[in-house]
Amino acid sequence: MEKKRLLGFSLIELLVVISILAGLLVLVGGLTVNSVEKAQAQTELVGFSNMIKKISFRAFASGNSIALSLDEHRAQVSRNDEIMAEKIFDHIIFSAQEIIFNRNGYPDVSSVSLGVRDKTREIALLPLITGSPNTMQSEDDG
Repeated sequence: MEKKRLLGFSLIELLVVISILAGLLVLVGGLTVNSVEKAQAQTELVGFSNMIKKISFRAFASGNSIALSLDEHRAQVSRNDEIMAEKIFDHIIFSAQEIIFNRNGYPDVSSVSLGVRDKTREIALLPLITGSPNTMQSEDDG
């Protein structure tokens, strides 16, 4: 009698393939999550820069000074002790400080220190408002 040969994979072969795929998923998944968090942090940083430009323009257009209060993850915009806007950031950490934009739209400080993804950054405000390049410096950059 002829013996029939069974076609297919053994259980051990399937387990080896599944464990290899799981290992690859762990490697790729970790890199993907890191990339997503980095992109979200960069998006918030761009949003904060746009907020600075908008506050400067509002102060100039209204002819009144506007205050920007920064503390931990919160940025609060106020004029004459009346809160105009408040934004909570997930990836940016501020040291407690208040920036006053005068009626010409210029801030009373030259830069803002903030933390993004475990790095301290210094944002130069005047070049940001006037549209000059190189407004962000990271302490890790040198």
